[in-house]
Amino acid sequence: ADVCVNLRGPTTGGASGGASQAFSVGKGVIISDLPELSALPSGAVSRVPNGEGEAAALCEHIVTLAGDRALIEEMERAAREYVEGTAHWSHVADTYIEALSVFPTPRFSRRGIVRHAISQSLAEGD
Repeated sequence: ADVCVNLRGPTTGGASGGASQAFSVGKGVIISDLPELSALPSGAVSRVPNGEGEAAALCEHIVTLAGDRALIEEMERAAREYVEGTAHWSHVADTYIEALSVFPTPRFSRRGIVRHAISQSLAEGD
């Protein structure tokens, strides 16, 4: 595919997994222009107004992209840059580690949790 299409009605839950999957293989995406998708990288997406006129706008975007290979390549480049610079698993892992470092200390240590699980198991075995 030259570009992916991922339109959605008003929803909640954040950015679309479908768009993220397209980015992961270096493809641009035509998406609905919704607030919950605003965090997606503008260079890698082409936004279609949601609601009335959506089909006509989608057709316009597809015709424009079909006639402009350079625009498709630019969207693909932006998708790859987004993944490499922001969404690659190593960046996500680093962000999780950083977030976990500021979480409150758990009430049980790991050793205490294991000890508790073992004693529970032994008690159930009696």
